[in-house]
Amino acid sequence: MIRLLICGLPLATLACHPGLNDQVAARSTTVPSPQTAPAMPRARTVVFVCDATGSMINKIARLKIELMLAVQSLRPIDSFDIIFYQNTSVLKLGDDMLSATPENKQKAEVWLDGVTTDGTCDPVAALTFGLKLRPRLLYFVTDAADFPDVPAVQNVFRTLNAGHRTKVNTSLIVETKEEQEANKDSEPLMRSIASENGGYFQWVRTDELK
Repeated sequence: MIRLLICGLPLATLACHPGLNDQVAARSTTVPSPQTAPAMPRARTVVFVCDATGSMINKIARLKIELMLAVQSLRPIDSFDIIFYQNTSVLKLGDDMLSATPENKQKAEVWLDGVTTDGTCDPVAALTFGLKLRPRLLYFVTDAADFPDVPAVQNVFRTLNAGHRTKVNTSLIVETKEEQEANKDSEPLMRSIASENGGYFQWVRTDELK
C-alpha cells in the first residue's frame, strides 16, 4: 500500500480531530516513509482536484489534513490551487494559482475548513479549470471513478494536456479493504489517466494510515 504522497513528498498522516490547524501543527514533523513510491521531482506549480461529493463524507477530514500539509510544505516561490467538485459545480480556492506565501497558506486553511461534502460525482468542469491553469503537477483524488460521462473525463486530459506538460497523479481514497474491493472497477480508469499523463496511480486506505 502506497501512502498518500503529495508534491513528491510523503506527508504525515493524522487522526481526525476538530481544528485543522492544531492537527497540522501537532503532527507536521511526523513524516512516514512510503512503502513503495516512485521518486518525484519537486514541482513549483501544483493543482489539487479533489472529490467533495456525498460519498466522501467519512474521508474528507483526512483529505483536508493531507492537503494542508502539502500546502505547508510549499516554498514561497511555489504556486498552488485547490479545487473540489460536487455535481457539476467547481469549488476553488483561487481563480488562479496562488503563491505559497504564509498569507495564502492561511487563506487555504480557512477555506478548506469550510468545505463540506454534497452531491454526486462529475469532475469534468473541475478538471477543465485545473488543467487550464497549466500546472506542472496535478493531483486527481476521488473515492470512486463512477463518473456519469467517462469519455468526457478522458477527453479533458487528451485535449487540454495533449502535450503532456502537466504530470497527473491519481489516487483512489477509501476507508477499508472492503471499500477498496467494492471500488476496484475504478482502478483501470484512474490508472490509465495517470499513465497517459506521465504520472502514477495509488490506492490510499485510511484505515492503514497511522
